[in-house]
Amino acid sequence: MAKIIDVLTKYVDKPLSYGTFDCNLMVLELTGFDTTKIKPYSTLKEGAVNVSDATQCCSPLEYIQTQGYKQINPLEASDGCLVVDKIHCFIYFNGCLFGVHKETQCFKYMNITINELQKLKVYKLWLD
Repeated sequence: MAKIIDVLTKYVDKPLSYGTFDCNLMVLELTGFDTTKIKPYSTLKEGAVNVSDATQCCSPLEYIQTQGYKQINPLEASDGCLVVDKIHCFIYFNGCLFGVHKETQCFKYMNITINELQKLKVYKLWLD
């Protein structure tokens, strides 16, 4: 839980800035990936290429699956679950989504209804 709090605290209210504060880096930090292994980038496209090269995965979704995250029923979401909406990643925490707010382009806690959550893909870390 401490790792989740550390990541949320680092990102809260920060403006989206590719290569510094973006959802890919947030997820990588949450999973303990050494982000210094990623070549610097400043655009979404560069980020996709450089993160893919560093993680050896074709997509963030493939990466989280290699880290032991499994898709679950959205109604079973709990603190620390990763939520994926197309190319956007969020962290589920305290009944909210945490990630880049569409209007402010800053990292925020966002309320979400059960109906909205059920339209998204939710992944939970499974420890075998």
